[in-house]
Amino acid sequence: MKTETPDQIINPKELLDRMSQVKGSKIITVVMHTEVKLNKKHRETKEPCPYTGVMKTSRCKVMIGTDYQGGVNNRREKEGEEKDFEAQPHAWASRTDKPVISTNKAGDQYYANMRVLESYETSYTYNGKEVEREDLRPYQTPRKKPVNQGVEDPVEWRMPKIYPACSVASIKTDGKVIQVQL
Repeated sequence: MKTETPDQIINPKELLDRMSQVKGSKIITVVMHTEVKLNKKHRETKEPCPYTGVMKTSRCKVMIGTDYQGGVNNRREKEGEEKDFEAQPHAWASRTDKPVISTNKAGDQYYANMRVLESYETSYTYNGKEVEREDLRPYQTPRKKPVNQGVEDPVEWRMPKIYPACSVASIKTDGKVIQVQL
């Protein structure tokens, strides 16, 4: 995975503060580290999963400060459908007065609302060594395409943790790389 020299290093609280100040929509590049959810057994052979604690690192171009419902309706219009999509309340998250930020229902974990525009790179590591995605697939639940949007090319939405737990390793905005000290 390509790493760039950071122009600045901040902590997760400073990331939350900066993202809370975003006005309007903005395109950024984000690098995220998340633990991969794996089933205990192989889907077909039922052999135990040999992996625990696999980390996924992804680098994506995302838009922050945008509206999910509006994005889906714009996509519906492009595909010749009516702009009648209504987003349902999230099962585990609540919106804040800042369009970039959501919290869990308890209000003690903050998330960034991001529309994925393009995924550049993804890698998986287990015990410090890279693992091929194909080796992990039999232990993962197959990913389902969203059906409620009513479009061929669904709007992809991510909500990485940003504070106090943080899965954002860095962001690139306005030509500057900001590393988040995890």
